[in-house]
Amino acid sequence: MRKILFTLTLFVSVSLFAGNQFEAQFEKANELYESANYEEALKVYYELEKAGINGFNLQFNIGNAHYKLDEIPSAILHYEKALKIDPSNEDVKQNLKLAYAKTTDKIEPARELVINRWWKQIINLNSADSWGIIATFLLFTSLMLALFYLLANKSIIRRIGFFGASAVLLMAIICYFFGYQQHNYSNEAKAAIIFTPTVSIKSAPGESGTVLFVLHKGTKVHLLESTNEWRNVALPNGNKGWIKENDIREI
Repeated sequence: MRKILFTLTLFVSVSLFAGNQFEAQFEKANELYESANYEEALKVYYELEKAGINGFNLQFNIGNAHYKLDEIPSAILHYEKALKIDPSNEDVKQNLKLAYAKTTDKIEPARELVINRWWKQIINLNSADSWGIIATFLLFTSLMLALFYLLANKSIIRRIGFFGASAVLLMAIICYFFGYQQHNYSNEAKAAIIFTPTVSIKSAPGESGTVLFVLHKGTKVHLLESTNEWRNVALPNGNKGWIKENDIREI
């Protein structure tokens, strides 16, 4: 028993030390960024990323540093990663607009049904984790109201408890469903950013394919199937074609 407690204590101590160390590194990188030493800040940010640290603030700050260095494809890549973590964040949405404004390709998305657009907006109001937290809170509230129904003597309080618990439970189920849908949407909607200055999109995987159109660095493409060193991609306007995998970086 003492050995188990010692091992557990050691594990917690090491975890806390590592956490404090990573936090100190992050603060150091932020200070470098604030002093306009963007390249050095990026070195520290990427060290944290390689160590397995990932989160909205880290990806957002990496994007900001690349943007300051006018490295637009890298800025967009990390802004998109940050948006994937927190799809409701307005700051990263605004920064993405500024970054995309500096890209060459201006692609108008295909028309989408209003109901589909509304649905995406609703499920993207929060991340999957946030929907889960809200749903758990509502479930706990529903259980508390159910206790009022079970333990109260007055009929009016019992009715409030019953109908309140039912309504809040329904809201919890809806939030869990939104979180599930948001999680699936984030995982299934795989995308990438083009890093090569100019690329020819081919009709088939291979150099012998016909050139369908040309894209430039910073453009976002949606990923479809892959074969050998080629990837089939789609644009928001519906155009599709093949691109070399080393021309893109997946979000």
